[in-house]
This record gives sequence, C-alpha cells and structure tokens, in this order.
Amino acid sequence: SMMSHEIRTPMNGMMVMAQMLAAAPLSPRHLRFAEIINRSGQNLLAIINDVLDISKIEAGRLDLEANPFSLDQILADVYGLFAERARERGVYLGFSVDPSVPTVLTGDATRLNQVITNLVNNALKFTEKGGVIIRAKSVKTEAGFKVSISVSDTGIGIAKEKLALVFDRFAQADQSITRRFGGTGLGLAISKRLI
Repeated sequence: SMMSHEIRTPMNGMMVMAQMLAAAPLSPRHLRFAEIINRSGQNLLAIINDVLDISKIEAGRLDLEANPFSLDQILADVYGLFAERARERGVYLGFSVDPSVPTVLTGDATRLNQVITNLVNNALKFTEKGGVIIRAKSVKTEAGFKVSISVSDTGIGIAKEKLALVFDRFAQADQSITRRFGGTGLGLAISKRLI
C-alpha cells in the first residue's frame, strides 16, 4: 500500500500539471504537446494501477468489501462510460437486468464495476460492427441463487485453442492484436482473479 502511494502520488502531480497546461492559452502546436503528455500520463497511470492490482492480488493482500449495492446502477455507470465510444465506432451498446435480480445485492461494487468495465472495454476494442450487450440474470443454486453477468459481442472472436490464454497475465491471443489495440494485457487476468 505504501508502494502504491509512492508510485501514484508523483504521477497524479504530473497529471494535474499536464491538465493545467492544456487549459492554458497555448499555440496549437504546444497544446498538442500538452495533450500528448496528458494522454500518455493517463495510459501510464492505467498500467501502474493494473500492475499494482495484480501484485496485490497475487500477494493475497486484496480484500473484497461486502456492502449493499445496486447492480442496475453499476451497469448504468459502465454504459455511461462507454456509450460515446460505442456511438463513435458505430456499434450498439446496451444492457439488461432481468427482473429476477434483486434490486439490492451485497458485495464489492468497486471491484465488480472494474471487472465489467474490463470486459466491456475489451469487447468494444474488438468489435467493429454489430454491438456489445451486458446481461444480468438470477440463476438458482443449491445455496439459494447467484447473479450471472455476461458481456457478449459481435467482434472477431477467439480461436478455441487460444481461449485459455486470454485470461493469463501479459498473454494475448495474438501479439499483433496487442500492437493494434493496445492495453497492458492485464485487465482480463485481474478480472479472472477478482472473480
């Protein structure tokens, strides 16, 4: 935790300064430089967060919370986060919560949001036509019920033999895809461990 604070604090300071610089009266050329610093900083912060998360999970130091939350609200938030990007790409983004899902659940809303966000981000990244749908429904179990959440897309798909790799650290089905679409390759590994 001390380490994560040490890494994030200077990074956040740089980000604030880059944002202030981008808001200052600059020539178009210098504004472009400030925007690149800002964007690169955001990308680096995302990588730092992923690396810190995975190391915390692997060290067994990540504690999940158990608080009341609304799944409807989480899905609405995730939708809000990606709606504009989906529209820009000309793909559909939607979500549905089956009436069988209780309005209040107990768990770690922040981490659940992180998992769904990772899955939707990935789905949108690889979907060039069609769309992405998030669905939640109740499934009866011996112990009562569980909530099943799925993210489906009409993207390029994954070859069966590569499927197991997708949730491994730093592994992606195809390295050329990593170069084309970016990302740390950690999002799905983190999601799997959180689940």
